Amino acid sequence: MLLVVLSGALALLAQTANGASPATRVALFDSVYGAEATYNLSMWRASLFSRLEQFISDNPALHLHHEVRAEEWHKRFEPFQPFITCPPDQRLERVGNEHDGGKWLCGLDKMKAPCNVISVGSFNDYGFEQAVLQNTKCNITTLDCTVSKPRVQDPARHKFFKKCMSSEATVTERKDFMSYRDLVEGELRLPSTDAPLLKIDIEGYEFPVMSEWTPDTPNLPSQIAVEIHVASWKRQALSKTHPIWNRHRLGVLDLGLFFAHLAELGYGIVSKEDNEYCGNCSEFTLFRVEAAVPSRATASRISQLRRHRNRRLRRARRHA
Repeated sequence: MLLVVLSGALALLAQTANGASPATRVALFDSVYGAEATYNLSMWRASLFSRLEQFISDNPALHLHHEVRAEEWHKRFEPFQPFITCPPDQRLERVGNEHDGGKWLCGLDKMKAPCNVISVGSFNDYGFEQAVLQNTKCNITTLDCTVSKPRVQDPARHKFFKKCMSSEATVTERKDFMSYRDLVEGELRLPSTDAPLLKIDIEGYEFPVMSEWTPDTPNLPSQIAVEIHVASWKRQALSKTHPIWNRHRLGVLDLGLFFAHLAELGYGIVSKEDNEYCGNCSEFTLFRVEAAVPSRATASRISQLRRHRNRRLRRARRHA
């Protein structure tokens, strides 16, 4: 059965390359692992609605963003369990501190130079950066606008930007904001084929940052280690735009939309760990196993329509 699934995925990839299919999802791993992972991702997407409805039926207090007892905060994350694994040659290991700040990653020791790691949010704790520098030859970039005296760990391979990551929609609200696109295209100038590893802990701002990603976003990460927050207070906000859209807390349905969005981009959950030091936080590692690839025919048609639109606009201006 797995060979049939794999053969189908490879056939779709060939069709896309030849322009025969308008767009398709393509496994990023040409192996039995890739076939299994993309199948699990597809089934997870297809079953999410019914699973969340059942969970809400069993836990009505977690329906939207209602107040619950402190011991129930982590229960909001319960529907979002790991459903794929790391590739067989990449073991899941904790990187950085044993307590708050460490992250679970797939195959850090398998990363080969040239490679890039992005660490967003540090609070001047560089245990993660030090582990990456010690165990890989990768370059690592840290972003944090909240620290007063940042410390570069290795001048040759560690960069620090006294910036906070924001969405492109809110990047102009502060001079020390930077979008993901600005970082990878502007500051780091990563090649289009580079898929960095992303560690992100930014107190609720993960939602606006990652929610605007699309399949066309440059240099989408190969894997993401993220601390997800279901509560935020206005006094913590760094900008006019509140990180979770002017709400104090998020509910299970909000989380479902967030994880569904990431699944659409090809990310599956490989690790989940409730943060014992933060009642409204949970640590997730997501690994990208699939990408949506438009065909040449689709790209050609889009270009044709844009040229047609631009001709009409030029004619309209001449006659205005």
